[in-house]
Amino acid sequence: ENLKQYILATSMGVVEWAAKKGLPLTYRWSDTLAEKENYYQRYLTVAAENNVDITHVDHQFPLLVNINPDRDIAKQEMRDYIRGYIAEAYPNTDQEEKIEELIKQHAVGTEDEYYESSKYALEKTGSKNVLLSFESMKNKAAVIDLINMVNEKIKKNL
Repeated sequence: ENLKQYILATSMGVVEWAAKKGLPLTYRWSDTLAEKENYYQRYLTVAAENNVDITHVDHQFPLLVNINPDRDIAKQEMRDYIRGYIAEAYPNTDQEEKIEELIKQHAVGTEDEYYESSKYALEKTGSKNVLLSFESMKNKAAVIDLINMVNEKIKKNL
């Protein structure tokens, strides 16, 4: 069996360890894009310094998804969903600012809004795999439609 292993990027030390072994990273959804990008750049540097071939390393990007024809509903559902976690995990930061920053870098809003920012985030972090999370969406029928739409887009781009 070829189980795929991912290393959760929780610190520079962990990222450096993974790079030396050529193991792929999974980023934390709650880290900023800048933090994820720093991890990725450090990974590339350490892998190069240690002559590790990372050609076939596929990092994984967790993407919170809430797509709705009404962008305000999408954003509000996402706020409601992540607020408790952010309050616990980041007690010393400006909660609302952190929440709005996360909404900007995840797939939240209308169908036309999320694609470019998501694509940019994947490029900046060397991610070839996406871990999609639809939990915040209240309309479960829309989730199924959305998964089918995303799959179609992915197929077209392969």
